[in-house]
Amino acid sequence: MFEECAYGWSRILDYAKLGGDEIITKRIHIKRNNYLNHECHQKRSETWKMISGEAHLYLDWEKRLIKAGDAVDIPSGTFHGLRALTDVDMIEIQMGKEISDEDRMTLTVDW
Repeated sequence: MFEECAYGWSRILDYAKLGGDEIITKRIHIKRNNYLNHECHQKRSETWKMISGEAHLYLDWEKRLIKAGDAVDIPSGTFHGLRALTDVDMIEIQMGKEISDEDRMTLTVDW
């Protein structure tokens, strides 16, 4: 499934159920100066693998630079967000007992 978004686009590459967990793998493109909201999920963890570009990662309240080749593990309950400094392509793996859009607490962040 392909979805155009305000920040760029995303495409679901795979969906699976394994040992009671749902697993969704996405490719995400974030346009320069756009962002993924600062949010957290209680029922799933995420792993991000940067394919290209550079971005500021916000993990809980810490900010750091990530770039192509970097990988980030985001445990459930951790606030996370990303602001693209250049065009960014990444792979996102979501894993949890239940994956839904309702499992999202978004913060208002002044990017």
